[in-house]
Amino acid sequence: MPQIFKKSSDFSRREILGGSLALGGGLTAIGAGVGAGIGAGLGMGIGAGSSGSTGFASFGCCGAASAQEAANPEREIVEIARGLWRTRQNRHHGLVIEGQKGLLVFDSIDQGFAGWLKSQLGQMSDKPISHVVYSHNHADHVSGGEMLEADGVRYISHELARDSQMRSRLKTRYADTTFHEGLDIDLGDRRVELRYHGPNDGRGSISLRVPDQALLSVVDWVLVDRMPFMDLARYQIDGMVHSTEQVLDMDWELMAPGHAGMGGKAEVRNYLAYITQLRDLCMEHVVAGTPPEKAADLIAADLGKVDSFRALNQFDAWVRMNATGVMDQLARVEGFIDPFPPVGGTLD
Repeated sequence: MPQIFKKSSDFSRREILGGSLALGGGLTAIGAGVGAGIGAGLGMGIGAGSSGSTGFASFGCCGAASAQEAANPEREIVEIARGLWRTRQNRHHGLVIEGQKGLLVFDSIDQGFAGWLKSQLGQMSDKPISHVVYSHNHADHVSGGEMLEADGVRYISHELARDSQMRSRLKTRYADTTFHEGLDIDLGDRRVELRYHGPNDGRGSISLRVPDQALLSVVDWVLVDRMPFMDLARYQIDGMVHSTEQVLDMDWELMAPGHAGMGGKAEVRNYLAYITQLRDLCMEHVVAGTPPEKAADLIAADLGKVDSFRALNQFDAWVRMNATGVMDQLARVEGFIDPFPPVGGTLD
């Protein structure tokens, strides 16, 4: 499919924030645990085996893509602010950020998209790719990073994300620089801030902030005007609430998530209210011992009383799945479900 370019003049910042528009050099480490690579070794690869392989199929957070999507992916690059583009392949989004020192790519998505993106950036800008940043460990967002490799490109992720990618032999170029709490990237005329907010989705999931454009991006665990995915199987509900509270305390105006649309703090506050009420209602029914199917119906009815929740995309399709998944998670975490006996043994 031919590339699609849109310019920020096609829509205003007011339209994005007001309408939740749905659109298809230097490193400063913060905190302990900064990975090898800063200083003399910065920018060097980790050597043989930096791209892994595995015999297991990789499934995205939204399930296996349809054959049609895989064969004919929809791709676009949309300018959302000065020197800042939102990228898309089907349901997955990333970012490209331009600075005096080069281009920063936030999430490679997969091999096909990363190769396509590199060719398009060569036409869009005379700046080279200087940084590739991975949002977290999941294959549907960070595969194919090796397609963006070139002299001087620095690959960055949280330490937990790289650990998970290497253990699972994810097919990507692993980060040569990792961090524990936060990392600031100097692109010359602008700064990009990476922060870790604790467990929420997968491992090592971070936020990315561009202060001069008041933009924040997180992937998977914050959504604008859409429900959390199905049964939240890969998520930690308490961590989602805690992390979302943290990002709402940060200074930004525009949220560009890894899925669905963009919006402002009002939309994220509504999302936080939804996941908080979902968690609390689920916990009440776990404690009460309500049968799961009945509990899911009751929770769906309670959540449906809030107009702003009912307006979330996929509410009717996923609300009961949200409820059963969170109940199961809380029941296990809080000890309401007995563990299975070990293979060949008993619990006695």
